[in-house]
Amino acid sequence: MLTIAFCYDLKSDYLAQGYTKEECLELDTEDTIDAVACALEELGNTVVRVGNIQSLIKHLANEKKPAWDLVFNIAEGMFGVGREAQIPGVLEAYRIPCTFSDAATLAVCLDKGKTKMIVEALGVPSAPYAIVSNTPEDKNDTKRGTNAIAASPFASQLTYPLFAKPIAEGSSKGVISGSKITGPDMLDSTVGILCAQFSGQAILIEKYLAGREITVGIVGTGKNARVLGAIEFKSNLKEEVFLTYETKHIVNCPAYCEFQADMKDPEVKRACETALKAWKGLRCRDAGRVDMRFDKIGEGAIPHFMEVNPIAGLKPNYSHLPTIAAQNNTSFVQLIDIIVKSAVERIKK
Repeated sequence: MLTIAFCYDLKSDYLAQGYTKEECLELDTEDTIDAVACALEELGNTVVRVGNIQSLIKHLANEKKPAWDLVFNIAEGMFGVGREAQIPGVLEAYRIPCTFSDAATLAVCLDKGKTKMIVEALGVPSAPYAIVSNTPEDKNDTKRGTNAIAASPFASQLTYPLFAKPIAEGSSKGVISGSKITGPDMLDSTVGILCAQFSGQAILIEKYLAGREITVGIVGTGKNARVLGAIEFKSNLKEEVFLTYETKHIVNCPAYCEFQADMKDPEVKRACETALKAWKGLRCRDAGRVDMRFDKIGEGAIPHFMEVNPIAGLKPNYSHLPTIAAQNNTSFVQLIDIIVKSAVERIKK
């Protein structure tokens, strides 16, 4: 079997250094690390727990190259828009293979604006958008949102309501109660709040999509990629509900639920087909998720690409990818085996 180095960012390590819970939101807990390591070992592999990029650099600094067949990498990184690409980039320099997407794909996919440009070129529907610059030189501009829309090539399509969020965050970070924007005054105030909170990071403004929201689990690479299953999100209330950082991570949100999507539903099928097209076009590898949302409810609704998560969460009984796997008769150990086997195919070539 394989000797597999395991790279990850442990949340408790960064909390101990003084980072906030929100800053560490996307990082992994001990139970996730233990579950993945145990699954790898159950499959007959020898696991070397390496940890974050600083620890990886120390291992690689030794004169003798580590005897690793593969790196199982779920590290999210902490700093910069290219943070998810940092460990794969280092491993590529040392010619050490790893699971999940390569550095170039991860760097692109964390930037929602660049990702939208690519999927549009692929012919995948995506909501019209504008990008708000957030450099120090922009801080005195109180009309950044309005100005960005005016300058957008989609200006004529950007009618209210709109939706604003940071361009390179996940886990609902930066999604606030004012993210759904109903008018110009609200636009500029919301953009101002987000620019202040995420200093130096651009803000994405999109046409709000009012239809069904589905996240599609995908495994495999290239021609071998396939849809594993999907989860649909729905409000229990008559009025529309969207998950903010607060409702998802601080308070319980009983009005917002998720359930296994009906794979025989024609709309779900279309969402899955579109998600798989985006996954292949972005050259994502091994396993992950694509988030889709329809532009409206009812006849003629079109599934639109929202974002891709090429390093999806792997916390058993919690993260969406393992949940989708379980709903489709794939155990956690089997999911990890699928990921490793997909990566090993690249080693053989």
